[in-house]
Amino acid sequence: MECGWSRYCAYVGKKFEEVFENVVSSGLKVSCFASCIANWATEISENFQKDVDELKRAIPKKHKFNTRYIRVMSWLNNKENPLSDEE
Repeated sequence: MECGWSRYCAYVGKKFEEVFENVVSSGLKVSCFASCIANWATEISENFQKDVDELKRAIPKKHKFNTRYIRVMSWLNNKENPLSDEE
């Protein structure tokens, strides 16, 4: 199965099950899920609920793969109203 550069956390239903079965049947293990949480495409001042929702979708999938970690990147600082280092 060609996996390409897709966001696996976004897969649902049959597509996720297909990926899961292919990974498990090949003997591979998943050490960490790469998420789109923060990922330098989101400023710190944007809607945080979007990242919370992604985390809620990723947790059951990481459990199914028996994976401990979800990779989270950093948020960009707001260009027009930047947070200070203390914030």
